[in-house]
Amino acid sequence: MAARFCSNCGKPIQPDYQLCPYCGTRVIASTVTPSGTYVRGPLSRARITLFVGLAVAVLAFTFYIVVVDRDLTSLLVGMLIVFLLYGMLIVFRPRVAQSPGSPLS
Repeated sequence: MAARFCSNCGKPIQPDYQLCPYCGTRVIASTVTPSGTYVRGPLSRARITLFVGLAVAVLAFTFYIVVVDRDLTSLLVGMLIVFLLYGMLIVFRPRVAQSPGSPLS
């Protein structure tokens, strides 16, 4: 009997399940074997909101230091911190199993 995998999270599920017990997604009727390829899923609204909030806080503090101390080096440090936050946001996205012919790439 062929194993079934969730089309959303890629975890193995029992053949008679209608919903994935891990993520709650309705299971597609066809049997799909994982290709061993994973892609990064889309960003959630919560992660984007968290990034924007942290970026605004870091840049506001950076501009405050620039105005008070007249030190432009802190502006570069603040921009670097925001860049690193953005990199972490992109790198630590959840991984999603990619089935053959999937539009995610």
